[in-house]
Amino acid sequence: MGRQQDVHPLAGADAAGRPVVALRRALQVAAAILVSGLVAGLRHDALPFTGEPPPLGLGVAASERPSAVAAALLDALANHRALALEAVVLAAAAALLPLVRRREPWPIAFFGAAMMAGTLLAVPTAAALPLVAGTWLTCAALVAETRVGPIGRRSGR
Repeated sequence: MGRQQDVHPLAGADAAGRPVVALRRALQVAAAILVSGLVAGLRHDALPFTGEPPPLGLGVAASERPSAVAAALLDALANHRALALEAVVLAAAAALLPLVRRREPWPIAFFGAAMMAGTLLAVPTAAALPLVAGTWLTCAALVAETRVGPIGRRSGR
């Protein structure tokens, strides 16, 4: 019989916390945040976390070189550091998540405090309410998992 793996419904990885899984989880979160910034820029919406307006254009519309497009995207990211900083903080939190799963409430509370401090201190101008609410919901789900068992699994299976 194969080893049964618990699957976290939001992270899409097993709960063993192996380094490869933690790295994959961190990369998924960082990529999702950076893509959200890219989509906001394409739609000319406010950028995530700060509400800043996106750049008017990157000057890559007629470019035929992928390296030029990559350089323009990196330059835009450098000009909007808040997105990169929050991506790093939230990716680190996602990588550390398996260390607090199925623990008592105090380690989860410390994880939440560190996550909240990291996200709020990395970019002090970021909107605090979504970051705080996201941290609270994450910690509530972790505590609920310790009380009722793994989320998404039925009892008796």
